[in-house]
Amino acid sequence: MDDVKVVEKAGRYIYENLPEGVSELQNLDFHSPYGCSKGAADQYVQDYARIYDMRTIVFRMSCIYGYRQFGNEDQGWVAHFIISSYLRRRLHIYGDGKQIRDILFIDDLVKAFQAALRNEDKAVGNVFNIGGGPAIQYRCLN
Repeated sequence: MDDVKVVEKAGRYIYENLPEGVSELQNLDFHSPYGCSKGAADQYVQDYARIYDMRTIVFRMSCIYGYRQFGNEDQGWVAHFIISSYLRRRLHIYGDGKQIRDILFIDDLVKAFQAALRNEDKAVGNVFNIGGGPAIQYRCLN
């Protein structure tokens, strides 16, 4: 999101003009094959809905963590941090430790899916950013 200014505040990076996070209206902007694959799937679902009159919902989810997750540095990093801490293994923090990630507990994600199904007529055709929000963010410390 090259058009969104990032500033340092209280020892961490934040979007200067997005205190509550990124809106679903923000254009997707890919900087990795992983991000591109997620964005392509997002766009395919929206296009299929539009072209073939399919009843779809797009969920853009933050870093999900939960039961029985045995993560590693790249995927499932919340579990990786917890397991490594428990086993007293050294963690490698990439960057300067001021970057933040929005994390989302699996039970909360399931509740969001269930809410969408209960309110299907309102939810169909929409895109939802699903995350823990500013109050539930994890900052990597040096």
